[in-house]
Amino acid sequence: RGYDIHAIVFLDDDPDSDKIHGSNASALREYASRTFALRAGSGRALFDDPSKTIVSLPPLPPIQEPLFEWFESNEVREKYEGLHHVLNDAWQTDVKQLEDMKSVGRDVVWWPFTQHGSHLDSSSNTANTNTNNTTTSIPGRYDDSKSTLIDAATGDYFHTVVNTTISQHDNDANADADADHVPKQVVQELTSKFDACASWWTQGLGHGESSIALAAAAAAGRYGHVIFPDVVHSPSVLLSQKLLGPMGPGHTWANRVFFSDDGSTAMEVAIKMGMKKFCKDRSIDMMMNNDNDKNDNDENHDNNCVKLTVCAQKDCYHGDTLGVMDVAEPSIFNKGQHPWYQPRGLFLDYPIVSYINGTLTIQNHDLDDSTSTTSTYTSIDDVYNVNQRLSSSLYTSYHNTIKSQWDDFEQQQQQQQ
Repeated sequence: RGYDIHAIVFLDDDPDSDKIHGSNASALREYASRTFALRAGSGRALFDDPSKTIVSLPPLPPIQEPLFEWFESNEVREKYEGLHHVLNDAWQTDVKQLEDMKSVGRDVVWWPFTQHGSHLDSSSNTANTNTNNTTTSIPGRYDDSKSTLIDAATGDYFHTVVNTTISQHDNDANADADADHVPKQVVQELTSKFDACASWWTQGLGHGESSIALAAAAAAGRYGHVIFPDVVHSPSVLLSQKLLGPMGPGHTWANRVFFSDDGSTAMEVAIKMGMKKFCKDRSIDMMMNNDNDKNDNDENHDNNCVKLTVCAQKDCYHGDTLGVMDVAEPSIFNKGQHPWYQPRGLFLDYPIVSYINGTLTIQNHDLDDSTSTTSTYTSIDDVYNVNQRLSSSLYTSYHNTIKSQWDDFEQQQQQQQ
């Protein structure tokens, strides 16, 4: 689970017992002292000084005897005090790192979809007048409250660190009357925040799911990263079989599984596969569409080129790699993000699933967007019942709408040529 473990305590066996296994402390100290140090969930090394952080306490007295003498023994008191110092030092180090984390992170991490200037505290800007009597605004300090410091995440929640201001007074009955003069201290507290977007749609099973963590750790420990061309290994084969099997999403239509790195790259792969399949089925030479292969004396090149267009939904978003950005309408996520952006798709309106006056409905806009058809359902399972939808009148409406819009699009493209 990635916990930070600052110390381990063993209880030694009773030397008078007939079941003496000895202490594991020395073996664990040796293991923790190896070159590749054990790591905490935060990435920091565990047990910097194993002689102080991995300790063994004397055996407990027989169960019928009280523990007072054991707790008061010099050995237990000495080791307890040592552990207290270790844990206190670890806590102080953690607090210090958390205090500096936001400012340090802001300076070294480049956030996606974020203008770092938006984190400036506008109230701290200052004016500067140069030799030309021109006044400019000098950015002030950063407002660290605008960033989120996540210490951990479990289930559907982030565990975030927030600053809280508390008053410092010794139960003074008159403190409230003179609150402005009461010393205040900023302390850091952990609070939970709901991860409403599932961290950009990647945490459908929740953060810190132990089965996923164990599977990832096992694969990382056994394989690390291995090259994939002409290679098979157990995790890839087992997952492929599951995806293609009777209960898998690829059942009835897929024969193989292509593994990629992330969602955006997977969309790039899918688009390239779709284009190659389209060209192969229609005997289209893809090389004729490559401007690099154009011969200045080849008069037939332009006539043989086929402009391929991807059909996509309005308001879609597929990722931030170059190809999939082009398969989306202009928006803050692509327009102006790089100079090569050019929308290359037919973007269709989409039906809307919603509850209207307590009734589950699907609204499908007609071509002119002036009217819409509405279908009602009794449960969400009915809405997502694919076999039932394929035989419904709504399917026919979708089919006719998409075909009509596609025909109009092709006609407009021909007129522009």
